[in-house]
Amino acid sequence: MPDVEKIAEQVAKHVDIDINPIDDLEWKITYVSGGEINPDTDHYQIIIKTEQESDNGEQFFHKSMFSPIDGFRKIWTITNVRIDWNQRIKLEQQRGEIIKAIISVAADENLDIGDSMGDLELTTEYDPSIEQFGNWQNG
Repeated sequence: MPDVEKIAEQVAKHVDIDINPIDDLEWKITYVSGGEINPDTDHYQIIIKTEQESDNGEQFFHKSMFSPIDGFRKIWTITNVRIDWNQRIKLEQQRGEIIKAIISVAADENLDIGDSMGDLELTTEYDPSIEQFGNWQNG
């Protein structure tokens, strides 16, 4: 079993370096977690919460899920505000940085995340009370 908490911290460091301020508003990572989704299935998750320092308190929880059998299969993002197209661009840029970071860290850790031609599901949801997302186990 890989040390997913350690991998999550490494992924977050990569993402933190690569997230670019957009419209001069700075994003920061405020929560990182990694672990097994279910010990019986060998499925893992990395959760990264980003917040924008602005009046609306925009937050994204990005939950990345992978397993040795299925590979890197999903990024499920939940946000606490209804996003417009400009915010959608920010969300996709962050997911792009997360994908790059996971690929880089997986290579460094000799962790197989599957075939790059496999389907990677990108899901986005709105929930005004997203703090619970960090505690969700399945998805």
